[in-house]
Amino acid sequence: MSEKVVPNFYKVMAIFFDNYRICMNEYGWDIINDYKRLSVFENDEKKKFTTVKSPQHLPSIANIFIQRYMPAHLKKFDRKLAIGLTKHFCDWLMRKKYTNSAIKVYDPTELA
Repeated sequence: MSEKVVPNFYKVMAIFFDNYRICMNEYGWDIINDYKRLSVFENDEKKKFTTVKSPQHLPSIANIFIQRYMPAHLKKFDRKLAIGLTKHFCDWLMRKKYTNSAIKVYDPTELA
């Protein structure tokens, strides 16, 4: 794909997905333990989350990625762009049946 898209777009997408993966590896086991209240096998916990788990849990990390990970690791990345990319990515995962979890992005003006 790098030869078919604008180079800056490809760089942004590579940075976005690489950091999303790193974030998932950092917080993935916690998400399973907190939300499903399951015990994690010690052998799995030693492995990177994304190497042993399906994409099913990727939407679960969206808020953590935007609110915690990005401010700490991607200070120059546009938050509004990241929200849009995350929403489209999670919608794509659902359309392709990689997950059955949907996310909802709220517009603060809708709440007023």
